[in-house]
Amino acid sequence: MASFIDYYAVLGITSSASPEAIKSAYRKLAREYHPDLNAGDASAGEKFKLMNEAYAVLSDPLKRQTFHQVYQTWKASTQVQGGRRQEKAKQKQTQKTKKTNEKDDSTNPNNQASKKDTQAKKEEKPIASGLGDIFSAFIPKPDAASSKRNTADNNSKSYNEKKQKKAQHTKPSSEKNITTTLTLAPEEAETGIVKTVSIDCIAACSRCSGTGRVNGISCKVCQGAKTTTNTKKLDVRIPAGVKNGSKVRVSGEGEYSSETGVSGDLFLVIQIKNKSLFTIEGLDTFSWVLLPVPIAVVGGEVFVLTAQGKVTMTVPAGTGSEKKFRLKGYGLQQGLKKGDHYVTVHLDSTAELSEKEKKLYGELYKLLPNKDKPLPPLS
Repeated sequence: MASFIDYYAVLGITSSASPEAIKSAYRKLAREYHPDLNAGDASAGEKFKLMNEAYAVLSDPLKRQTFHQVYQTWKASTQVQGGRRQEKAKQKQTQKTKKTNEKDDSTNPNNQASKKDTQAKKEEKPIASGLGDIFSAFIPKPDAASSKRNTADNNSKSYNEKKQKKAQHTKPSSEKNITTTLTLAPEEAETGIVKTVSIDCIAACSRCSGTGRVNGISCKVCQGAKTTTNTKKLDVRIPAGVKNGSKVRVSGEGEYSSETGVSGDLFLVIQIKNKSLFTIEGLDTFSWVLLPVPIAVVGGEVFVLTAQGKVTMTVPAGTGSEKKFRLKGYGLQQGLKKGDHYVTVHLDSTAELSEKEKKLYGELYKLLPNKDKPLPPLS
């Protein structure tokens, strides 16, 4: 009998599960069996691949409808087979009991007369031999039309099972995989990050779901080719500690094959920049920012880029140039340990001023005490 995989059972849901329940179950399992979190565990990798395959089918309404028809046929077949197994067990037990009784009769002289009577009855009227013949004696034989329908149902079932097995066990060729380069800053590679990746790839036509036809007519979107070329954006989590030249695989995000109905994988080749956005010492990072003079005088907020992302830093009034600020926990991370980020501010005196700003600075100059006296020498 053709192999069948119950995708509902793979995701741990019922056959009546809603799209939201399917997505929730998939995300939960994806976090549990992701290859990056189970390095070296081959069984986790197989489970991750199988649940991706199940989600690809059950999240698509048309694919799910086709699968559900095969699922119902498989379920009904399983129930019939269970009944047949029970019937065979009963038949075996009956035959065993019969043999035991015959053995007892042959050794008991009191049963000889009864045995002869039984033999005489058999000769007078032949009866069906075996449990199957007994059933057939009471159940009318199907007519030709009924037999034809049963044969057609069996052929349809066999075709669906073969088609399902082919879809499950066919692997996309390596030609359908996509390989592209992803550039990271050293601190991004060290701490891990979620990057948005844009790729151009061949995908199943969204109009006809990769069948090439809509309502029996050639699809107008893909012209019957079953596929289209699309640009898609993916948010990919890059694990911490990736090395230059290493590859990160995104399962099922390669090009779609109209022959197998399966998509290849996306491989991201990591390229790490030589120059960092920061100076790194251990887990601590260091950077500097240009601070507008008005903020330095009256205080305010500035944005600072750290290894943990963009952070808003509060600058107190009267901040001078070369002032250093510490942002605790915003350095690099290693396990549970986190370093700090240090920011040195430089007053931005080179910014071009508008006429209004120049006028305001002129008013401030008039308020300076001892503005006509020379500045004291630097100590």
